Amino acid sequence: MKVLLADDSPLILERFVKMVDWKKHGFHVLTAVDGKKALLEFQKHRPELVITDIQMPKMSGIELAKQIKLESPDTILFFLTSYEEFSYVKSGLELGIHGYLLKHETHKENLEELLEEVKREIKKRKLRARYTAEAALHELIQDLENHPDAAGEEKYSISLPDSYDMFWLEQDHIYPVLAEIFHVKKKKLDGKAVMASCYQLIPDLAAVIQTDEWSYLCLLKSKVSITETVYELKKELLRQYHETFSILVISDQVSITACADKYLRSIEVRSQKIFNTRSLVTHASYISWSRPVSQPLDFKKADDLLKDRQFEKLYTWIDINYMQTLEARDYKRFEQLTRYLATRLLEYHDQIVDFQTGMSFITFSQVDYESWYDANSIYQWLRQKIADLAHLLEQPMIFSYSSLVNQAVEFVKKNYSDPELSVEMIADRLKISANYLNAIFKKETGETIWKLVIKVRMERARELLNMGDDRMTEICKKTGYSNMSYFSKVFKETYGMSPLEYRRKNHED
Repeated sequence: MKVLLADDSPLILERFVKMVDWKKHGFHVLTAVDGKKALLEFQKHRPELVITDIQMPKMSGIELAKQIKLESPDTILFFLTSYEEFSYVKSGLELGIHGYLLKHETHKENLEELLEEVKREIKKRKLRARYTAEAALHELIQDLENHPDAAGEEKYSISLPDSYDMFWLEQDHIYPVLAEIFHVKKKKLDGKAVMASCYQLIPDLAAVIQTDEWSYLCLLKSKVSITETVYELKKELLRQYHETFSILVISDQVSITACADKYLRSIEVRSQKIFNTRSLVTHASYISWSRPVSQPLDFKKADDLLKDRQFEKLYTWIDINYMQTLEARDYKRFEQLTRYLATRLLEYHDQIVDFQTGMSFITFSQVDYESWYDANSIYQWLRQKIADLAHLLEQPMIFSYSSLVNQAVEFVKKNYSDPELSVEMIADRLKISANYLNAIFKKETGETIWKLVIKVRMERARELLNMGDDRMTEICKKTGYSNMSYFSKVFKETYGMSPLEYRRKNHED
């Protein structure tokens, strides 16, 4: 909060500046030595509290109070006066000033008491104004949704009488279609906390309402460049929450009803968020409308190409359809295409084993989530996953293993983290001897079952090292090893470097 002290006596001004620790009470002090300078300071900084001398050169305190009340009726005003000037106080009270301070009898204790009282009053006023503005904005948007001709109504201008800028704030999140199909959840920030941060970071914010679990509609009194304001807000929210936000400027310097009308008309633009990059600031007027592609998606053709292993033709089908969709910004078609391919990939998830690595085909992992924010990245990610699947499906022996071998592989995949895992345990589960299991496994795959266990564990260890979240001891435990030295030895034999060296090299790369 800001306070303006105005008095033509430098000594009195200095006495009041030094009388209390203004910063401790939450106030930043501005000063002026005459009425005109005081008015300029007020118009520049808009302090919530003004304490002014009554008799000043160039403009009296009475005239200053009149002008301030005209421009900002909610500003809290106190007169600095002496017994000789007490007759002027009555005029001030008629103007709506809150009280007076006797110049030579005000001391630290009663000034501090006054500041705390002013703080409480300012807080109450801000909350009251905020709730009123939020309620008016909610009601106006609902009215416009139900009755589009309500835009001409002026009843909302009583609660929100100024000119405003409006922008839409959205926490960047995983594309909902992929989140739904793969059952992935991204951390949602607490809406009330985000709204409180917006009010704190933008003093001229009139109202913020949450429109869905990720998005907020913000109404800002038009004063300075909206672009500078929203970039600063985005930067501060990232610093506070370590989460990125995208912002769409919907309107600037128009009435509240015009803002709400433009918001409802921006549904088409907001639906195209998937075609924008993550953490973007843009203006609704800069985004072109989508042009739905007339040619329907031929999913049967894609099914046949996948079934017949005609992968080159499948890549062409994917490329053509995605390029058409991205160019037209057809978000409905993009959803259909993405849902189809993701669902097809999920059918193979953890079902096909690559015996070169001992790992199953995994459609997605934590590192993939970073690709699920914008249309182009999702397209590239799906294209690569289809190629990974094709590489496995093109192996001539991929489906030729016996049921016994497939069961053994499945057991290893589910239990590799068990330090007690052994060939005997696997054989016992399959109700055969360990010697027979080794023989049949070696015959069909060319490797021993224990070699597969090591491959599965090492591939998982490498995956955990790439993610970079776990300590070495935790990775050792998660991959089925109880001895750190032995784990490091096996890892080095497999990849030619120790786990620590691998992590360092991966970090440098």
